[in-house]
Amino acid sequence: VVNTDRVILFEQDSEKQEFRPVIRLRSADIDLSQEKILEIAYTYCEWDLSTVITEFNQKNPGVRVIVNDYSRYNTVEDPEAGMRKLTNDILLGLYEPDLVTSYTAMDDVVSQIYANGLYADLYPLMEADGTVAEDDLLGCVKRSFEDADGKLWAISNAVNVQTLMGTKEMLGGRTGWTLSEMIDFAQGLPEGTQLMRGLNQQSAAYNLLGVNGYGMFIDTEANTCDFEGEEFRKYLEYLSTLPGTNTPANRAEAEAMAAVSSGEEGYLAYHNGQIALKSVYYHGVNDWVGRDAAFNTPDVVDIGYPTADGMNGAIVDMTPYVITSFCEYPDEAWDFVESVLDPEGEYSSRNMGGRSGLPVLKEQFMQACAEEYESLFEIYFDGGMSWGTYNPEYDDLNAEMREPGIRKFFREEDAMAMLKWFDEEIGAPAASAVDAEITAIVNEEITTYLGGAKSAADCARVIQSRVSIWLSEHE
Repeated sequence: VVNTDRVILFEQDSEKQEFRPVIRLRSADIDLSQEKILEIAYTYCEWDLSTVITEFNQKNPGVRVIVNDYSRYNTVEDPEAGMRKLTNDILLGLYEPDLVTSYTAMDDVVSQIYANGLYADLYPLMEADGTVAEDDLLGCVKRSFEDADGKLWAISNAVNVQTLMGTKEMLGGRTGWTLSEMIDFAQGLPEGTQLMRGLNQQSAAYNLLGVNGYGMFIDTEANTCDFEGEEFRKYLEYLSTLPGTNTPANRAEAEAMAAVSSGEEGYLAYHNGQIALKSVYYHGVNDWVGRDAAFNTPDVVDIGYPTADGMNGAIVDMTPYVITSFCEYPDEAWDFVESVLDPEGEYSSRNMGGRSGLPVLKEQFMQACAEEYESLFEIYFDGGMSWGTYNPEYDDLNAEMREPGIRKFFREEDAMAMLKWFDEEIGAPAASAVDAEITAIVNEEITTYLGGAKSAADCARVIQSRVSIWLSEHE
């Protein structure tokens, strides 16, 4: 700080990635009454949002993006207070932000904006601007973030995927499944083979069904549910066969099952067919390359989580940007969202700002792939990897690796297979997020059932009644 009107900073140039000294002077007071104000609300935002906003404001005179951070309402006792207040303020009409962002598209505020139709369709805004075309977007983004009428309600610059993986041999040609089919598969495994590593009654809902697994039993359009069908009762009965964690006997059983999947024995259990499924996350090209090491074979299938129709249930997610239906300046709001996408910028992993995910625009997606065509990857069986540009003068492909694993190049044919999966094969509506209160109801009753207080049929009947009442009260 030089004085009250001047500071000297050492900051990084966002394009050249070089540090330089700069002098910042106090600006004149700004009359916002003459500006088009865009207010973006959040309880979570990406770490560089302030930089994105600053650059946008500098390049767009007459438009000013400002923020309203509802995380200030969070407390140690209630870390979700801000999210709840933002959601309620919007739904009650007390607050009408122009844009909303969040950690995930399944967060309450975003899912409730979707459920109540309080979003603008991004396609007309995109078409009017002309810089980004609908065909530029990965198919998984459109399938995940279009509503029933084909309106695009959210977007981001990067997408990531969570899925379940197994070998082609073990899965027997399956590429997707229903919950009933998954349970039949689990019950038909050879003796000594676990379905998933360390699976127990408490972890099953998330590990087997995914973050929004109970959604397959709820029709958000009709506002109804079906927990009394054969499939949910079958799931309850399967849960009762898994080890628990609440008694010494169950803890011992869980520890015995987990022992086969720890340390070196852990990856050998996958390689030897003792564990059938593995949770996999795709945040970048390196994750796609690393899939070959999971079961020590390239013959793997990303089968995904079970779905009502048996299609691939890989979960597509992103840090969403939503333009609200009450945004006063939707064209300018789209200009800001487009600045986040940066469609004319040349992709580099260095200019993604450390964000997790792969570009949502196909051209940049392929640039992300092409950046690794000359890289040699070393993937270690017990986790982790290293990679860098291959130099035949120094890199010995026959040299012993420092840890057990595999070496692999990433080629154009690998990129095309990756693009095909993201663009053509995965993606289901992401906005059908199950409210946290419904999840709590279901988990509460399941805990009572697993404790022996009621039968599977009784448990299903109580859940059906309680969730139906909740849906009716929140219609």
